[in-house]
Amino acid sequence: MRQIGIRDEAKFLADYGDCGQPVCCNTHLREMPPVSMKMAKLARAFKVLPRFAQSCLEGRIGVAQMHAVAAVVANPRVKEFLEGADELFTTSAEETEFDDFAMLLRHWEELADADGARSRYDQAIAARDASVRFVGEKVYLDAQGPAHDGVMFEQVLQHYIDLEWQTEWEMLASVHGEGMCSALMERTAAQRRFDALQRRSEEHTSELQSPYVI
Repeated sequence: MRQIGIRDEAKFLADYGDCGQPVCCNTHLREMPPVSMKMAKLARAFKVLPRFAQSCLEGRIGVAQMHAVAAVVANPRVKEFLEGADELFTTSAEETEFDDFAMLLRHWEELADADGARSRYDQAIAARDASVRFVGEKVYLDAQGPAHDGVMFEQVLQHYIDLEWQTEWEMLASVHGEGMCSALMERTAAQRRFDALQRRSEEHTSELQSPYVI
């Protein structure tokens, strides 16, 4: 005796499908391709979020958004909150860019799954790290840690990026006058980000009494 799935059951027992034609698995679809875990998660998301599913089928939601929602639905600890999230997920997926939508999903999941969020936070704390690597004539900065610290880092960096932009604008405006526009900016956004980090470092260099003072 062996267990069979719903598709195998249809192959053995069904005769005609909903379309009115003989079922495919009895005519030409002899081998059943396996269902991937990703598609299984998506099918479950469609089942528990009917409005979201309808919007997806109508082509109003992208594939990336679909699988992002499916990953959240697969978390068993948020099951009781999913029914109330159908409208939120659907509207947000339709109206926002993917990065903003993914952030909304993370925040929603953290609120719905406080225990899981705490566990991930503890893991991020334990795995925090930062490094400076030199490769030839280039330097690479890398860091990882809790997201809330990242928000603080981002705010500080953005402050200095804004200073770099304002300084460059004022300098070039003194040359071009009323004809100054963003197209005349000499540095790229990437270059201003690095220069912002450099300015932040230079401001604190004078405070260091030795290379070992933290």
